[in-house]
Amino acid sequence: MSGRRSWGRAGASALAAWLAGPAAHAWAQPEGESGAIEVDVRAEPPRAPTELARDPSAPGYVIRTERLAAPGASLADALGRAPGVEARRTGGAGDLATASIRGATSAQTPVYLAGLRLNDDLTGTADLSALPPWMLDRIEVYRGHAPRGAGELALGGAILLEPRLPAGPRLSLRAGLGSFGAAEVAGAASFGSARAGALLAVRRARETGDYPYLDDGGTLFDPGDDVARRRPNADVASDDVWAVARLAVGRSGSLALVANAFARDAGLPGPLVSPAERARAHLARGLAAVAARLDCPGVDAALGCALGLELGLLVSRYRLDDPGHELGLGATSVSHAGTRLAPRAWLTVAPIPELDLGVRLGAEAGDLAVGALRAARRSLRATVDADLHPVAWLDVLAIASLECHGTHASGPGHTGTSGSGAEPSAAADAGPCDELEPLGRLGARVRLWSSEPAPDGARADEPEGSLALLANLGRYARVPTLAELHGLSATVRGNPELRAERGYAADLGLAASLHVAGVDVYAQLFGYLRFASDLIAYRRSSLGVLRPYNAASARLLGAELAAGAGRGRELRLELGAAAGDARDTSEARATASDLVPLEPRLALGPALESELALGPPGCCALSLRVAYRYRASRTADPAGLVVLPAQHDLEQELGLAFFERALAVRARVSNLLDERHFDLVGYPLAGRAAHASLEATW
Repeated sequence: MSGRRSWGRAGASALAAWLAGPAAHAWAQPEGESGAIEVDVRAEPPRAPTELARDPSAPGYVIRTERLAAPGASLADALGRAPGVEARRTGGAGDLATASIRGATSAQTPVYLAGLRLNDDLTGTADLSALPPWMLDRIEVYRGHAPRGAGELALGGAILLEPRLPAGPRLSLRAGLGSFGAAEVAGAASFGSARAGALLAVRRARETGDYPYLDDGGTLFDPGDDVARRRPNADVASDDVWAVARLAVGRSGSLALVANAFARDAGLPGPLVSPAERARAHLARGLAAVAARLDCPGVDAALGCALGLELGLLVSRYRLDDPGHELGLGATSVSHAGTRLAPRAWLTVAPIPELDLGVRLGAEAGDLAVGALRAARRSLRATVDADLHPVAWLDVLAIASLECHGTHASGPGHTGTSGSGAEPSAAADAGPCDELEPLGRLGARVRLWSSEPAPDGARADEPEGSLALLANLGRYARVPTLAELHGLSATVRGNPELRAERGYAADLGLAASLHVAGVDVYAQLFGYLRFASDLIAYRRSSLGVLRPYNAASARLLGAELAAGAGRGRELRLELGAAAGDARDTSEARATASDLVPLEPRLALGPALESELALGPPGCCALSLRVAYRYRASRTADPAGLVVLPAQHDLEQELGLAFFERALAVRARVSNLLDERHFDLVGYPLAGRAAHASLEATW
């Protein structure tokens, strides 16, 4: 496909035009192995965002280009509207933002960028605030189970961020303005062809962050001393640079490289009662991932044999300066530095058309320095998987994995443990395998009904679609991350006595899609159940900080719905809903309340969008989107005494595109009703905000 596109719903989808023609990512495995999805740049969106070829038995959801770059929206905003995903923030634009799935913590929900796991054992979580969505082609959200080939079997699921790939000469520019001093400018250029090309992109963003809030003076039940204030020392400045390249090799091989450098300087407002005016946080992160896929040399092409090599490097530096001792850290400066190297190799083969086999070996080496503390973790992982299609109506996926972790810490504040509840050890270095865990997953998809597209000349109103039963069962385990053991920031503290968490998860659901008379309808309904021992959860202390702890046992159950209907881009209606019940079932529980903190019991997210063509064909298009999200109240501590209130969020977006989308103007208003929202530690977030962007593509 050729032809111009604008830079997405918020100015980023011009890059999608560079992906003209189908092109599988090198870091995504080939079709039939993990179901690499070809890039879709059609003007008409896919009929069912719940259909993910990478793993047909796992419930999932695709967030595409037009949803990723709404003016002023962050990656947490985009993920927070996916069914079953809980996006969490600990402040404004420059503070930590995370995502979790099905009651798992963010450390149990791996986030991958081009195959590189971002929330590794160094940081524990993936900081979504440091991942602007403007350079992403799509996000694949897998609930409850990580897809085949992702790298690990996760407790809650997995989030895969797929960057854009170059496919031809393009130049795009974007500028945006918004409330609370928000401003950004970005540009991208690419060259080459669909077989070989490179892309360079840069972005600079600034925000004063001085939004108004109501200061209750620390007396929640006494409105007499409430005062309207503006958030001080909340400015944020960030710079982002991307480089992406790819090369087709041989018959079906490929080589891909993605590199990103991100730097951010932000003020830290501190507690509401006594705000900080001089505290600053500085973050610098660099990542690079290279992936190669080659056909097995000397092997018959009919066997579908392929070899893959991947290498990822992640380097991060964080420094918190508190010259006025306003945050109570006991020092004027606190810093931590992390480095992670992750090589992987895999082999896949299809000895018969009904069977795909894969063998994967991976290693991770991570080092973390927090002041005088030094911590290191070494991990090995071996996985064997099989994708079986014995009959036309049945798909079976089986994954068996063996994981090994060794951890060592030295310096003040460490315990010398393996991070898994073992006794303190005087070993100078991490052992090769302090923790050995067998893991596995069995998934199945049963096609209850399927109708092929009508052939040419047949009645266009003949329905086509499918109905399938999906089921999964798995065993998972993870040792505490280094950040969970030793802390991550001023608001997220460590707990060196954490033990490894283990659990079993199962889900069962129906997935349906129907296309008739030009109307597309889809629905996905799932129920899930998870049992965990030594569940790692978070609670808020009286000092306003988060700290992980172990619950001896826990039970999580819930249901999820993702549904929608539409007619092309003319009119689309979507609904996402999730209901969950997370309980601490420990016999020795010290509190009467058994609710797991920070888990909402209900979330709803309907959305309506429409696009109308104006004037001659290709001249102009007017788009409108209205979305609402409700999140029920949550407890912030195990005793259930601190409650974060329910939240309502209504947003509206309007866009006008010209000249086959070569020029576009877009505007978005978030929190349209100006509701009071709070972050994880109970601090107020911004109220109503407006953002606009102007995009141009050549």
